[in-house]
Amino acid sequence: MNTVYGKLNLLFIFIISFQLVGCKLVKTGKIDNSFEEYTQSIAEDLELSKQVEINKDIEAISKELKKTVNSAPSMKFSRKNRKTNRRTYPSGVYKNEVSEALVWLADVRAEVDKIVEIVRELGKSGHEQVDGQPVLSVKQMFANEISVYYSLTYLRNALIGAASKTTQYLNKMDLEKLDVNETIDEDRKQILNEYLGTLGLIKITENDLKRTLEKMKMLKDAARETLVGDEVVKSLFDELREKEAERVEKINTTITENASAEEAQQIQEQMIAYDEEMRGKTLLYDPNNPDHPLVHILVIASNLTWGLINTLIGLGFVIVRVLLTPFLGMPTIKVSASRMQIYADVCGLGVPYTKMSAGLFELDFCTSYSFASDHEAGHAKQSAVLGPLYFPAAILSYILVMGHGGYIEHWADAWSHGDGHSH
Repeated sequence: MNTVYGKLNLLFIFIISFQLVGCKLVKTGKIDNSFEEYTQSIAEDLELSKQVEINKDIEAISKELKKTVNSAPSMKFSRKNRKTNRRTYPSGVYKNEVSEALVWLADVRAEVDKIVEIVRELGKSGHEQVDGQPVLSVKQMFANEISVYYSLTYLRNALIGAASKTTQYLNKMDLEKLDVNETIDEDRKQILNEYLGTLGLIKITENDLKRTLEKMKMLKDAARETLVGDEVVKSLFDELREKEAERVEKINTTITENASAEEAQQIQEQMIAYDEEMRGKTLLYDPNNPDHPLVHILVIASNLTWGLINTLIGLGFVIVRVLLTPFLGMPTIKVSASRMQIYADVCGLGVPYTKMSAGLFELDFCTSYSFASDHEAGHAKQSAVLGPLYFPAAILSYILVMGHGGYIEHWADAWSHGDGHSH
């Protein structure tokens, strides 16, 4: 399993949310102009002709993502009761509008996955070799990383817009301002899980932007010629550094104004732990992950025999989610990003933002297609080896550390890199 937010308190979530206030629509004019200018600057270079076509695809997908985020439905279903001065929800209107919001969130995730897939494919092409030599030249690798950077920038902007809109939904479902019933409470938890998942992806994307800039700088230093886009790197780096400084200043100011000294210390500790946990996660392609095809075959075979009980448990989650299609929309089911399992989007079952492996199934509870897929592949290997002992072993691991983690997670991390040994 892979979860992030089990220890975050509400005040810490508020501190993060503060940065998103006021982002009503996704605007990409500045990024579009910069990206188009860069693409035009390499248009006549035959060595980069493929990159020009890739950049056009990135522009098209990013526009569709922006369109999807900006098409978020409005929630106006609550009505104020003049006698009690509280808000209530007409059941029919409420169900329709919550359903529309959840479908929109699923559509956003689907578009996000398209951007992430491009990022991973670009990274993969940058590591391809023939007879021990890179297929791409340094110039082509550099152009690849610029495309990755713009893709991640588009993604970050869209995620911030989606998180901002989801914040508005949560505010309108404020349990202190309305007549609470069990249905509203559960629906609010589901949207909160979506929101937390989006916050996690924003942080991961920001970390990946830094990693990409570092790689671009390394390629620039290794080049024997002036690389097209060199000035783009400098301006992008300066912009990212300024945004990071503004973000830190906003957070510190908000903590000072809204938290006691004790709360401030607690929040700072949580922020350090949060940054540390996010630091190890990435949407970028990991060249250390690929397994031999025979490993995939053995894992699949074992999870259909010795580990079948785990696969059946995963299938149970998928069936329940499919039965809820009239209310939540059709779930996405396809081969996982790790190519080791069957990815199933089971968001909507009330489980907090996380991913979980159950035999052949990679169950996604409101994160994204590529998020932690390699880690879950590590769990798939554990299931293949341990069979019916897999879930008892996982539960014991969590009991020993009084929460999520322990040897079962460290083992999955080690096997996610394909070496089969503990680090």
